Amino acid sequence: MSIFIGGTGTANELDDYEEGSFVPSINSGFTVTYNTQTGRYTKIGNTVHFSLYIGYNSISGSSDNTNARINGLPFTSGNATLGYGVSVPWIYVLGQDVQHAYVQGSNTYIELLNAPSGGNRNHTNANSCWDAGASYISVAGTYQTA
Repeated sequence: MSIFIGGTGTANELDDYEEGSFVPSINSGFTVTYNTQTGRYTKIGNTVHFSLYIGYNSISGSSDNTNARINGLPFTSGNATLGYGVSVPWIYVLGQDVQHAYVQGSNTYIELLNAPSGGNRNHTNANSCWDAGASYISVAGTYQTA
């Protein structure tokens, strides 16, 4: 079923709407005991609105990835050179102070950032970020699909 907004022409047709859930996770390489992995999304056309919440009780190991990431977004993002900025409204007891994040272009993961340094984005190190015991992070945002 298609819905037309502002007229009946093809340009006004909304033919792609979807709501669902996904299971976010942190960088590969770690052994994690999660207590919650919740992700929700709404996709309208090629735009995805999402929110996620990850909590874990324990973690061990290390990651080959230099940057701290959250994996498992429901759709591959479009090819944005600098990614799609998203919000990190809440963290608790992470090993680094994550303040910003972005959806990496042409991928299904989020790169976490610390406070900018010298005007440049400052990636969060995976092995330092995910080093605490019980920790939590919430991320929300919007990105475009390919």
